[in-house]
Amino acid sequence: MDELDPEVLSRRQQAMWHPWKADDMTRGLLGQLVGLAMMAASWSEMSSQVTVRGELTWLNLGVVGLLVCGVSNAIWLLQGRRNVGTARVLVLPDPQPRNDAAAVAGPDARVVVKAPGVTMYHRPGCPLIAGKPTVARGARHGRVPCQVCQA
Repeated sequence: MDELDPEVLSRRQQAMWHPWKADDMTRGLLGQLVGLAMMAASWSEMSSQVTVRGELTWLNLGVVGLLVCGVSNAIWLLQGRRNVGTARVLVLPDPQPRNDAAAVAGPDARVVVKAPGVTMYHRPGCPLIAGKPTVARGARHGRVPCQVCQA
């Protein structure tokens, strides 16, 4: 019945965004055109120069035009990434709180952590089981410690 909930439907409609809005596209296109115009002017003027010193001046303009294009692309891509991240937050459900054995066990080193399918035991703060569903145990149950926990 969640599919018919008006709040869920409004969240889904808001999430039907495109990565870029019209003003993002306009700014990106204008930045590209300015950079390309600078590179075209550089190429045109540099080809008519006779000395290297004269060519270097126009080469600098071409490099600046290339930088303008790169910065314009980077801003455009970051804006799209930001919009996709916002839409993802609206579409995906809120994350469930995880069963963190380190919070349950506390700093007690005698408590070991067991995870399904894991053949070794771990201390509560071991990075090898971070993010996995775990259960705090008081005894080792015949398991050997992992190499990270031994150190």
